[in-house]
Amino acid sequence: MAKSFNVGLRKLRLGFYAVLGLWAFLLLALCAARINYTQHLPRGDWLNGGWDFTDPSVAELLFTSIITLLFVAAMMWILIRRVEHSVISRTWFEIAGIASLWFFWIGGAAAASNDWSADLLARCTRFSQCRELQALVAFAWLGWITLTVLLVGTVLLAWKRNAWSDHTHGEWSEGPLPDPNLKFSTEGVSAPV
Repeated sequence: MAKSFNVGLRKLRLGFYAVLGLWAFLLLALCAARINYTQHLPRGDWLNGGWDFTDPSVAELLFTSIITLLFVAAMMWILIRRVEHSVISRTWFEIAGIASLWFFWIGGAAAASNDWSADLLARCTRFSQCRELQALVAFAWLGWITLTVLLVGTVLLAWKRNAWSDHTHGEWSEGPLPDPNLKFSTEGVSAPV
């Protein structure tokens, strides 16, 4: 039971990291497309009077997506290969990394939502740039939601198991979470209280 729980936990976390990597990659592509568009505006374009510019929130989301892809690659490598390093494979390091990314993602998603409200983007869907901005905002929020699930889940499991300094590849403590209704006898056999 303990082994299957840890294997299932590791696969679940790998799945969340894969989904986060997908959102970060799609966000990176959308940010690159937006920056390319705003840096090469045709003269006479209605946007910004045809003058090139860069959206600060897009630049922040571009940076966020790049560091997220690097972090996701590192965490998937640690989880798949069961890497044991003195710092980077510890649970506290994973939580610190996820929490840092969480702040970047919520800052970028909130800034993008503030710059381009849903009402504004809904009125200009005939333009491809508006549809790209809608997708950019959506993927920013999806990434933040995925990070929130990873952060809450990792913190709860680390707290329940007191595994803050354990290696993060899923082999936390001796087994599954203890059932509070079970009493442990001297023979190691559980009996209901």
